Amino acid sequence: MKLAIDIGSNTIKCLLARKDGSGGLEKFFERSLESRISAGRGRLVDSAADIISSSIKTLVAEAKTSAPDFEVLAVATSALRDAPNRAEVAAAVLGATGVPVKILSGDEEARLSYLGACSDPAVAAFGTKTYFDLGGGSLEIVCGVGLEVKRSASLTVGAVSLTKMFCDGEIVGEAQSDAIDRYVSEALSCVEIPRAEVLVGAGGAVVAARMLNQKLNGVSSNIITLADIGAFAELLAKMTVAERVEKFLLAKSRADILVSALLCVRALMRRAGHKTLLHTFNNLRYGIILDDYGK
Repeated sequence: MKLAIDIGSNTIKCLLARKDGSGGLEKFFERSLESRISAGRGRLVDSAADIISSSIKTLVAEAKTSAPDFEVLAVATSALRDAPNRAEVAAAVLGATGVPVKILSGDEEARLSYLGACSDPAVAAFGTKTYFDLGGGSLEIVCGVGLEVKRSASLTVGAVSLTKMFCDGEIVGEAQSDAIDRYVSEALSCVEIPRAEVLVGAGGAVVAARMLNQKLNGVSSNIITLADIGAFAELLAKMTVAERVEKFLLAKSRADILVSALLCVRALMRRAGHKTLLHTFNNLRYGIILDDYGK
């Protein structure tokens, strides 16, 4: 049994599970902590090591209520990957928790995330797949056939970094939205994305879009349309963070970056040529356990 801990830019998440022998996982515990460690533009907040250490201790302690014995596999993505002081922060976390943190390359993150997504039967039903995971500091895109990765890209385009770059207030004006769209579209123009049977999405922005689809449209589905992504972005852009939190019960640390995130997803959908996306909760943490990562 393994506890996979994913240290992201905006959240630190865990999954306690073991392989079930049929290509899937038997899950025992999952938790996500709102723990923003990214200060944008490749920098970490000053308290990053303390935030990570505290979060790991909390997740390990809570996981032990579901199983007394497990191996901890902690990985970090773009926030640490892009930070000049990543080695010092990782060393401080090891000293405080006894848990080594593996900083994934963009290619490693993309491969493991794709593997995790493919453990979702709804995703596995398709042959050719384009998968993406939008985080706070990066966007991973993987094109594959079955379980095989054909090509992947990791772009330094993330919801936190985009918000820091383009949004100087809570209300996101048309000019700011256009600037985000141009920036993301230009970054995506350098990525070859062959047409696939399905576009699969993971990450907080897609989870929020799925929730908004249910609240606003009464639609409970893992399918989200391009039109809805655009409409949600336009609606939230006109609201303050407090209004987004109050009306839609969004976490504050998610609400302030959601417009940028949705605009990024919209640009990707257009670039990939898909009018719908399939949301999956199976992501990097699933891939880490399925792959026996770290062995």
